[in-house]
Amino acid sequence: MNVFPPVGHRRNSTADFAIPAAPSSPTPPLNAAIHLYGVLFGLVSALIMRGHQQPDDWSALWIAGLITKQGNTSELYRIDPQDFARWTGPVWEETVRHAEASAFPHPFVHIPFLAEVMSWLTHLMSFTTSVFLLTAISGWAIIVLLASAWNLWTQHPIPWIILALATIIMWVSEPFHSSLYLGQTSPLIFAGVAYALAAVRHKPIIAGIVLGLVSAIKLTPVLLIALALGFKSSRRMGVVALLSGMGMVIASLITPGLHTLQDWVTTLRLIGDSVQVTPVNGSLTSLLSSPLASGSQAIVPVIHHPPLLAIWLPRLLAAVLFALVLWAAYRQPHYRWPLLSVGLFSIATTCSSILWSHYLLVAVLPLCGILTFPEPESSNSSGQFSFLRAAKLIALALIPLLLPPLADTTSEMYFPWGNLIPMVGLITLLSLLFSALKLPPSPPTSR
Repeated sequence: MNVFPPVGHRRNSTADFAIPAAPSSPTPPLNAAIHLYGVLFGLVSALIMRGHQQPDDWSALWIAGLITKQGNTSELYRIDPQDFARWTGPVWEETVRHAEASAFPHPFVHIPFLAEVMSWLTHLMSFTTSVFLLTAISGWAIIVLLASAWNLWTQHPIPWIILALATIIMWVSEPFHSSLYLGQTSPLIFAGVAYALAAVRHKPIIAGIVLGLVSAIKLTPVLLIALALGFKSSRRMGVVALLSGMGMVIASLITPGLHTLQDWVTTLRLIGDSVQVTPVNGSLTSLLSSPLASGSQAIVPVIHHPPLLAIWLPRLLAAVLFALVLWAAYRQPHYRWPLLSVGLFSIATTCSSILWSHYLLVAVLPLCGILTFPEPESSNSSGQFSFLRAAKLIALALIPLLLPPLADTTSEMYFPWGNLIPMVGLITLLSLLFSALKLPPSPPTSR
């Protein structure tokens, strides 16, 4: 069964977020103009942020590269068992003391081969230069994320006025700002996921390579590889993604080696079996476990025995949300790919025990699905029109929860549930829209 929206499914309308008449064939998510705009935005972002960052997350990768260059790969995964923000051991202490990095590097938790890649990078440039390049690339990646998310749902290029407005909102949002401030790779990860989902029809090989690489780094996108393998239309991308992800694992087996790879797997298990409690972790698990961290002197206290409610309630929430997504996909067979891929990835991110502020970049995917939903064509669809307009307004009303001051942990107006509520709301709205409303039965004639 074809799991992609039919070409030209959108009605040409002057209403809010209406889509222009469809081209004769679906258009790729990116083009030269969008890339150029992304590069310019990235350079401007890097220039503005220069000297105003504390790239502790990027420093973790940089220090890991230096440790790998020294041949001390057995020391890569040294994390304080009581404080997720602190590393331990004399190798880390000595390397941090003499390295050009931020003042408080975070521990390293990624696949070992990434440390090997970082060791090459430390040969090529200074830490300061690498931060500037990361910031510029992150700015470009945000444009890729926005353009790809729009194209995934519409098969159209994103209108420039929408892209410009979205860029402004993204610039002031806490997820993007925290990514730039900390030197996070999240913009690249979520842009890679969005591009892979949108480009599966046009460039399945490239899409598969991208999805495989980001899956090896962040792991959650691995679910999308399994999903892609289940559909004939996306199976080619799924196979390529599986092979490219396995390539990263095999590379980690060769360099730095089996023991380091085992250390990484052990680290992932320890992280999964505990809860990291901090205001920037807005997961339901962290929120429900926060009373156990009261009085702790740790920067990010680690709770090794969270309450049962903190374990099972997120699982129940995930099950309910996934049931809603499955019903929507059943009701709208032409939209099964975007619904299941966006729904599965968004739910896995939202209901995980870790929901850092910068993970909220994923909200772009369901938000675009809601805002681009076509308006009813029948003049007797006033009830459907009202429901659709209300859903879009509610979706827009959730955006301030991702902006300062509500999303700023240093603000007196900070709202602790501001990470969780927008995602649960967007996933629910997306599912209800595609479950309850009828889409145009056939593509309109292109004008």
